[in-house]
Amino acid sequence: MKKRMLTLSLVLVMILGTTIISNAETAIDTRISSTDAYRVEQGSTITLTATTSITGDNEGQVTVQFVSDSWTGATEQSSPAVGALPTGIGGSGGSWSGSYTGTALFDATVKNPGFYEVTYQIEVRKQRGASSNYDEWEDADEVDVEVYEVVVPVYVEPMAAPAVAAKILEFNGIGARYGSGRTGGNFIADVAAAMGPQTLFNGVPKEMTVETGGVPTVVSNPTYRQEVLEFLNDHVRMTETLEMPTEEFLLGL
Repeated sequence: MKKRMLTLSLVLVMILGTTIISNAETAIDTRISSTDAYRVEQGSTITLTATTSITGDNEGQVTVQFVSDSWTGATEQSSPAVGALPTGIGGSGGSWSGSYTGTALFDATVKNPGFYEVTYQIEVRKQRGASSNYDEWEDADEVDVEVYEVVVPVYVEPMAAPAVAAKILEFNGIGARYGSGRTGGNFIADVAAAMGPQTLFNGVPKEMTVETGGVPTVVSNPTYRQEVLEFLNDHVRMTETLEMPTEEFLLGL
């Protein structure tokens, strides 16, 4: 039995979010997609979906089965069953295709702004012949155990004004709703309505770049948070003087 590890260079994978390996009998393409193009706001989560597409040549008589998969930098939610054949197998003209799907949760509730790497790794067995008996493969002569890996960057954005407002209100023990009926409203909704394009608030961006050890680093803009705090304190329906939450509270630590 042969075991091979196949990866693309980090630079290429970071750009494409995919790894493609092929030979005369099968081609395997693993890609990771996300619910929001690899971007998530502080305090939120996104689901990452890894799809491994497989195509084969019927004349090569190669059977593929799932062995295992794993995530680094995200928490696995679902995975194919051990020994499973690719789902949705079909084809014509002497070829076939199918796929495996695994999902994971990227949690940004306690992460600082910036880029984070997520790695997905899938291990499959490829046997020459049409046998689908997984237990018999250990003794087979022509079996390849191959590992495919893909890495993508996930960007954690600083909290936008509505999320900052929610944290400020929670820290000060103030509910989002004020008044009742037609004369009532919602502080967070009012902040959202006052937010400008690209999440600017009073013309101030939510993120800024600072030098950390000579390396540019994206951080939350404290002036942005202060603008939200002042908006709430100046609100005609605010009856308390609010204070800015601590950094630990804002990050949910």
